[in-house]
Amino acid sequence: LSAPPGSADLRSCPTALNSPADCVNAPADTFDAQVATEQRVAAETGVRAIDPEDWFCVDDRCPSVVGSTALYFDGGHITAEWARRIAPQVVGATLQP
Repeated sequence: LSAPPGSADLRSCPTALNSPADCVNAPADTFDAQVATEQRVAAETGVRAIDPEDWFCVDDRCPSVVGSTALYFDGGHITAEWARRIAPQVVGATLQP
């Protein structure tokens, strides 16, 4: 299971001068090398690499908030509430044969 793609830091992104759309980023490239290595090793060893980007982003845009739920509390670490919301997808992805 790779790292989440990250988004804007809610501790600094929202201001009186911007809108929620200003707290949407493209997927961060911070973990690109790590994800590529994970995918290569998975292919070489016959295990499945899971990319969680679809649980966080749509059309290469990654919001910090969905509805009234913050996804991250610091731009990189997910909130407990978002973890609970995506738990069924995580379980399904990790337990599928």
